Amino acid sequence: MNIIKKEQMAFVDFDIFCRQPMIGVVSCRTGGVSENSFSSLNMKYLPGESDCCVQENRRRFLSLFDIPLESVVACEQVHGSRVVCVTKEDCGKGAMTGDTAIPNCDGLCTNVSDVPLVMFFADCTPLLFYDPVVKAVGIAHGGWRGTVRNIASVMVESFKKHFGSRVEDIRVGIGPTIGFDDFEVGRDVLDAFANLFTTEEMHELVKKNKMGKYFFHLPKANRFLLERSGIKSLNIEDCHISTYSRTDLFYSYRKEKGKTGRHMAVMMLC
Repeated sequence: MNIIKKEQMAFVDFDIFCRQPMIGVVSCRTGGVSENSFSSLNMKYLPGESDCCVQENRRRFLSLFDIPLESVVACEQVHGSRVVCVTKEDCGKGAMTGDTAIPNCDGLCTNVSDVPLVMFFADCTPLLFYDPVVKAVGIAHGGWRGTVRNIASVMVESFKKHFGSRVEDIRVGIGPTIGFDDFEVGRDVLDAFANLFTTEEMHELVKKNKMGKYFFHLPKANRFLLERSGIKSLNIEDCHISTYSRTDLFYSYRKEKGKTGRHMAVMMLC
């Protein structure tokens, strides 16, 4: 994992995607035109934010990779586990306005070149998928609700179904997300995860501080689910960046009490 700075902007890239005919990155929050709580490279159309600012931010960032804004594919992101396989015909959905995004969807995948997939995050876990053998990419929105619904496994199954992927070939980048020390949860969240993970796994995923408060390890939970679905451990790269701790670089919905923008994950076959 590296943080690359370019033209007043920055982004995370992944070693497992290096020297491959694809783009797999997550934007940082610097170098844009948005103001106040959205400062400055907000990538999502949100109440109180100017659509023109979002469009300019997206154009600036996407131009680093020679991607036209009008070609991207975005989805509604509802904290579910529905994955949609897209083609060239979907290019432009959610590009210029949020109203045209693919509805009721938290995962996108494609095996078509020059179809940029984008998703937006501010504490939830970006899961970036790539199969170098069949040439396919995908992004999943791994918030705690999506993780409980095992969206990681749903994406793996989508790769197998739509592209004929062998699970041992799939590579996954885990992007910036809320960290273990920062993600305080209640009993309702713990109970939901207890139905998904073993007792031994929960011991690794949950800790209790001296004040009796519980914390959950969201990126490790997604790693466990990826490995359970057959992804090789060596094919998973966690960037180990907490959005909550690094609001200088990323947006954090929890730390900024909901008044914040979103950074963007981009996956595209070249």
